[in-house]
Amino acid sequence: MYYITEDYCRTLQDYSRLYDKSGSREGTVAQSWFLLLGIITIIGLIMLPNVFVLAKLEKDVPFENYATLAVDPYYINALTSKAVTLDSPGNYNGAIEYYAKALAIDLQYKTALDNNTFLHEVIKSFPGDNIYLHTKVVVNGFDVMADIALTSEQQTKGLDVKNNLTENQGMFFVFQQPYRYGFWMIGMKFPIDIIWLDSNGVVTHIEHSLKPCPPASSNLACPVYFPEKDSQYVLETVAGFSMKHNVGLGTHVSFELIK
Repeated sequence: MYYITEDYCRTLQDYSRLYDKSGSREGTVAQSWFLLLGIITIIGLIMLPNVFVLAKLEKDVPFENYATLAVDPYYINALTSKAVTLDSPGNYNGAIEYYAKALAIDLQYKTALDNNTFLHEVIKSFPGDNIYLHTKVVVNGFDVMADIALTSEQQTKGLDVKNNLTENQGMFFVFQQPYRYGFWMIGMKFPIDIIWLDSNGVVTHIEHSLKPCPPASSNLACPVYFPEKDSQYVLETVAGFSMKHNVGLGTHVSFELIK
């Protein structure tokens, strides 16, 4: 299950460790309120630039005014996800306006999009209405049939929409730009492996047999896992998949859209 941004998650985790040490709350009531206020302030400072850009987007402010807010790749991904979500079925041109707004934030995005034929194909093929596309992912000769999580809503839900998974099933997260995207296990019903891939399909990071966070646990108590390098794709599989199929750092994974 995909979680927002690296800095946001790590900041909250750091404050969680200050607030809850060895299972017990420390400090006075005043300190607790101060901590809560600090967390709210940090969240606001992190999210404020994205809120401003979204407001500009909705009001059709000229593209050149976007760049002054310097938002991160997460917003690029959210912006283009909105593009494909609002795009009518089969009408790729209907999303061009939103991609142009993404380009106003990061001019390198066009080059990355043009050079990534798989991403291009996925965006063009997206049917709308938050329907899942499907891809065949080949890992060391083994085929995995995976749902593609392309939109922000699909990525946020992740595999928590499923009650179980077989060895040849998975979920494939497709992001618009390489970044160190964080994932957590809140809401999950079964353990999984998470495999991060770069834009060429090379494995950059693996988390093995991650267990779901307890239903009663708070969001701050649920760890978030990040790759050590920027990644553009993430494959979620059944727990133990990576070990069984000899998947390691540097392993090349191929994938193709199923039509």
